Amino acid sequence: MKKITAILLAAIYLTSCHSTGKKVGEAGTEIVTSIKEGIDKNLECTLELSPALQNKGMKTGKFIIKEDTLSVYFIFDNDIDQHVIARLTDKDGKEYGRVSQAITGKKAEAKFIDFVFDKRTDIEHKSKIVLE
Repeated sequence: MKKITAILLAAIYLTSCHSTGKKVGEAGTEIVTSIKEGIDKNLECTLELSPALQNKGMKTGKFIIKEDTLSVYFIFDNDIDQHVIARLTDKDGKEYGRVSQAITGKKAEAKFIDFVFDKRTDIEHKSKIVLE
């Protein structure tokens, strides 16, 4: 009888630990996801592609900001081989970053291209990014 009681108690203990561990893991994942979404929303940066680049057959999709790097998903409607300038302006319209990047792409191709700014450039909240 003592063995059966011990086995039952051990089973209950192990089951509750697994369940609790699973709940803690799920909660941790939700917290990390919420923080990432909060950071994404807090930056609230805008990205504009100049009319000249649009006329050449370039489009943009999603863009990602990590410290001093801007990664832009480009979609090419035509073959492209040129330098593109990315300019950063703060919420008051003051420029604080500029970098040129060679862009090459074939018609119907799409890919991410990185613009790496000076290491002192930290892309700010509500910045405007213009690609020209």
